[in-house]
Amino acid sequence: MSTPSTGDDAAAGRGVAGPAAGRGANGPAAGRGANGPAAGRGANGPAAGRGAGGGQEVGVGGGAPIRVVIADDHALIRSGLSGMLGAQPDIEVIDAVADGAAAIAAAERLRPEVVVMDIRMPGVNGIDATRRIRRAPDAPRVLVLTTFDLDEYVYEALRAGAGGFLLKDAPPGQLAEAVRTVAGGEELLAPAVTRRLISRFLRVPPSHRAAERLAATLTERELDVLRELAAGRSNTEIAGRLHISEATAKTHVSRVLTKLDLRDRVQAVVYAYENGVVSPGAPDGG
Repeated sequence: MSTPSTGDDAAAGRGVAGPAAGRGANGPAAGRGANGPAAGRGANGPAAGRGAGGGQEVGVGGGAPIRVVIADDHALIRSGLSGMLGAQPDIEVIDAVADGAAAIAAAERLRPEVVVMDIRMPGVNGIDATRRIRRAPDAPRVLVLTTFDLDEYVYEALRAGAGGFLLKDAPPGQLAEAVRTVAGGEELLAPAVTRRLISRFLRVPPSHRAAERLAATLTERELDVLRELAAGRSNTEIAGRLHISEATAKTHVSRVLTKLDLRDRVQAVVYAYENGVVSPGAPDGG
């Protein structure tokens, strides 16, 4: 399943040629990420405690920087990504690794807030690495990088627990904003794009047993909320459509995710389609 990503992606070209790449390859950001004081802090210092639930705010606004691990099998792309992210005042690249196995080890050892993950790597690929990283308690969020926006690997990565995906040729500012988004607990991937992926790659129809199990797990109101989640609606929109308060909608969403053992709203969309709550191509109720 693992197929090395192409080395001539647009991001690679920008990453190698621009000033940020120089910093990533040879400057302070790369040194800090691989071997410097930041890595040591990640392993043993206060930042590691933050990953375990220390409660410190991360990112912009006076909090500690967002600690990032990068995983990509191409050295030039790793350097470019490290330079682009390391140039941000609220982001710190604490390690850059070449395969999924190293990404898993770095996530366990350094406890970053975000892992920026290439999908197609030799050995342990990005999908398997994402699945294993996301199983851990207080797991970091995973931002998947891909060459194509409609890619079966992206769908599998979402099922594995990725918080979203970004194209490799995205501008540097968009990459940094994506890291901030997933670090803040939000999903980067629009549910509409998730539905498009599902429509393309969902090949096995849901079983009656799955529908019965779902009906036994959720209340009717929670099933309604799951349908609204599958349509990509926010808590405010769900509240308006179901004639409940926004606080009640938020509570129902939380219960749905907890009961179904789902980590976020993107996984809820995937789950709803795969278990027959909604069907690919079906109207979402407008």
